[in-house]
Amino acid sequence: GGGVWGGGGGRVVVEAQDRSGYAGVLRAYGAWPAGSAGTVYVRKAGEEYGTLMVDNAGFGPVSGAVEFVNEGPEKLVIGDAVVVKGYGRMLTRGLVEYGHDVSLELGGLWRVEGMGVGVSGSLTFSGRGEVEVVESLAVASEVAMSGGVLRGGRIQAAGMTLANNAVATSFGATTTAVHKLELEVTGTVTVDASSTIDVSGKGYLAGRTKGNTTEGGAEGSAGGSYGGQAGCDANGQCSNRAYGEYWEADEWGSGGGGPAGGAGGGLVRIKAGRMVVNGWVVASGQNGSGDSGGGSGGGIDIRVTGVFEGAGHVEAFGGGGGSG
Repeated sequence: GGGVWGGGGGRVVVEAQDRSGYAGVLRAYGAWPAGSAGTVYVRKAGEEYGTLMVDNAGFGPVSGAVEFVNEGPEKLVIGDAVVVKGYGRMLTRGLVEYGHDVSLELGGLWRVEGMGVGVSGSLTFSGRGEVEVVESLAVASEVAMSGGVLRGGRIQAAGMTLANNAVATSFGATTTAVHKLELEVTGTVTVDASSTIDVSGKGYLAGRTKGNTTEGGAEGSAGGSYGGQAGCDANGQCSNRAYGEYWEADEWGSGGGGPAGGAGGGLVRIKAGRMVVNGWVVASGQNGSGDSGGGSGGGIDIRVTGVFEGAGHVEAFGGGGGSG
């Protein structure tokens, strides 16, 4: 029946001086449906650190996660390298520092909550790995994405590369909250021709505007406004007034009017030492449907202390109106 769920995986630990002669498997999968992976930990005998693997072998979706939650004032240090893959899930909250690299592979998901989580090494993505940063994450080395999705939040790093259809985005808005993507990179941000930083449709919802309110929002089937002013519909019901300043993009786009109005574009703010864009940085509004208006474009604010280069697209378009 629908209320019967599989169990979560257990824990496997192998410590040996030499594992080269072992050709078998090391597994701690959760059972379908919804059972999450346990942990597999391998370490060379006599060494201080090893590798933690959270791997559910592609069985998903799952309902739980391997948790590193620190409610106390002292930092919890995870000295080992960490690999999350195969629909394995890891949740981290509180003052937690990962002392080596963290890797997301083949559908692995890492959710970071709070403002005290850091990675002393690098954060790498391959395949369909995902990271969700609800508030902030500090990475001492590189964020290297070869595919995968990064959803933030505020991310601080020494460098950041998006390649092989990688996507960085934000969480979507609700009627009570909006979320921006903030990238603070001391070195270079590189977006290859296949990859995107895309917060399209992550702004204010239908009929809502600056301050996340319906007061003064687009009415009827009018489109939303932010930098540019949208017009009134055929019945004389009008958009919200445009807002903000041309020298700073620090707001979300407004939603279109009507019950199926498109959400406005989201907000992305990037600070970098150097930035190379051959792909897309996009904050466009969603199209409306039916008799509803499209959302306005959102905000893209890029501040580079050195060189900004490439042949990509930096766009914050308004969304189209519905078919009427």
